[in-house]
Amino acid sequence: MNTIYKTWFFLLIILSFGVVACNDDEDKKGELFPEIPESQPIELDSDIADVFVGGTSVVKITKGGGDYKVVSLNPSIAEISFTNSQISVAGLKMGRSAILITDANSQYKTLEVVSHYNQIILEQNSVVVGMKLGHVTTVKIDIIQGNGDYKCSSQTEIFDTWIEENQLFIEAREEGTATVTITDDYGLKIE
Repeated sequence: MNTIYKTWFFLLIILSFGVVACNDDEDKKGELFPEIPESQPIELDSDIADVFVGGTSVVKITKGGGDYKVVSLNPSIAEISFTNSQISVAGLKMGRSAILITDANSQYKTLEVVSHYNQIILEQNSVVVGMKLGHVTTVKIDIIQGNGDYKCSSQTEIFDTWIEENQLFIEAREEGTATVTITDDYGLKIE
């Protein structure tokens, strides 16, 4: 029985040293795990890179941790180059994409890219419709380039206009001259 008491006494002494040792570690926690200073978020001079197809746009990194890495998330829409905290974005085809920017402090920023056309191009800009007396004639003109979601309007009663997909239809009912206005999704207009 005496050995049991001695064993319990010995275990209590060892346990008390362990508690004291753990208590010392708590005091030195700041030394083992120093506070990490809060890093600056990446800031850009623009949140959107608006670029024409075939053109370029430049966005500057104004704040951040340095040692930047820049990646285009869809290189078929926007090709990028990076020098001296400037991101040069080249529009390759119409569409939306993004650029991911990271820095040395593991901060990141996403730059939205909108690549679009800067003009609407039609198969032909004017049309002469020959029609027989009393008949209605319909003409189709292809929209070769633009940003989609086309709308057309005219201020005349001599013909009707409508758009199906990328084609303008003009249905002439009377003789005369008039203008058709076409707009696209980006607000471009052609008459």
